[in-house]
Amino acid sequence: MLTAGFGNLIPRSGQHITIPIEFGAAFTGQPHMNVELHGTACTTEGCFDAAIDPTTQLNLKAEIARLNSNLAKLTVYPILTVGVAYRF
Repeated sequence: MLTAGFGNLIPRSGQHITIPIEFGAAFTGQPHMNVELHGTACTTEGCFDAAIDPTTQLNLKAEIARLNSNLAKLTVYPILTVGVAYRF
C-alpha cells in the first residue's frame, strides 16, 4: 500500500476544524472467486439437484471462469480517506 496525504489533526494555526485527506493505492494481488451449488432447483419441467446436474455445473464453471477473468484486472485498489478533526 502506498498513500500520501495532507492536513494535520492538530493545526498549528489555532483553527478549530481541520480536514485531513489521504489518497493512494493498495496492491492486493489477483482476487479469485469460487462458488459451489448445493440444493434443489425447480423449473417448469420439474425439480433437480443442482450439485449433480451436468448442465448447471457446466454453466456455473463458465460463469466462474468469466468472473475470474474480469477480476484479474483488479490487482490495485484506489484509496481515498477524508477526515474531520475538531480541536477544543
